Amino acid sequence: IAKAVLYHGFKETRDLIELFSDLNSVINTYFGKPPVKKMITLFATIIDLSTGKAIFTDAGHNFPMKVATDGNVSEISMTGLPVGLVKKTKRQHTDEFTIEKGETIVFYTDGIVEVTGRSTEQYGYDRFKANLSEMSAESAEFIMNSLFIVMIALKVVWKNMSKKLLCQF
Repeated sequence: IAKAVLYHGFKETRDLIELFSDLNSVINTYFGKPPVKKMITLFATIIDLSTGKAIFTDAGHNFPMKVATDGNVSEISMTGLPVGLVKKTKRQHTDEFTIEKGETIVFYTDGIVEVTGRSTEQYGYDRFKANLSEMSAESAEFIMNSLFIVMIALKVVWKNMSKKLLCQF
């Protein structure tokens, strides 16, 4: 359902706030009551590839990491409630950032920073940022593959990961 709402919203050139409002209504209507009671965390951005300027909004999802060419790693952050949590979105807003030539934006799931190995210690944001900083000169494909290797090294099985992605190493 979520994909359909977003797909049609983009076809109709709706802005991010309208898309999030529509999605919130659908999720809250169909999944907002017990026994189902579901919500979605989501981060969405529209990037103008010719200028690097981007507009974004967030609904309770992990903040993407912006990796600069000098190794500086910063969060693209905003506070927002998960989609479907409340009947109407009241404070949803957008913000902007710019991505410069050579920089990388890393979108990720909480499964990356919360993963544990044999111990109960999580991989965590500090290690995640440190690893991204060390890979600042690498390609997006290299960074993605490296993160998958970290997950496998920590003996994590991702149930929803396709075999195609696992075979990219």
